[in-house]
Amino acid sequence: MRPTVSIVDGITIEMGQPGSFSTAAQLSLMALRAKAYSLLGIESEDEAMRYLGFLWMESNNLFSYKYSYVAKVAAAAPVALISCIPGNEVKKAAMATVLKSARAGGIKNMLHAFKPFGDLAKQILDIECSRDEMIVYTLAVMPDYRSQRIGGILLSYAETQAKLLGFSKISILCDDAKPYFSRFGYESECQCTMSKSI
Repeated sequence: MRPTVSIVDGITIEMGQPGSFSTAAQLSLMALRAKAYSLLGIESEDEAMRYLGFLWMESNNLFSYKYSYVAKVAAAAPVALISCIPGNEVKKAAMATVLKSARAGGIKNMLHAFKPFGDLAKQILDIECSRDEMIVYTLAVMPDYRSQRIGGILLSYAETQAKLLGFSKISILCDDAKPYFSRFGYESECQCTMSKSI
């Protein structure tokens, strides 16, 4: 079981909670950037926030509170988010994300949702995950709180928790943030994955 609250270097780290869906949706959208719009099959930020907020509150999908830690400064709203999932749960959560996203968009968006989420699911399904591996797929920090080590603190915290839970490796799905993660000892495995033994 993950601890409920920890304080690391003055930053409060908590398990994700369903009630913080608005900030979590905003952070998830920041992490996904432009990919979110094609992934969700939508064009507006408001609609993306609605989808990601819906997925945050649902359990057992890639954007669920269940797989996330949030960082707070001075007990305010979350300012950063990291989402990580055990390797043996990735494929099931990816497929649940496809189905729940389609449900969130209603019938008219259902077919459109399957294509991009199907692409995401395929990318995730193509990754060979082992039972002793934790997968990080979202890390985002609010712009006003960047360059304050919060992302690194969250990443280190996730590594520690993964190790305590018996995992021996962390893999990160990333395509354009490799220089950032290499600072923490992660090495490139393929075009979109970096990993580190813990």
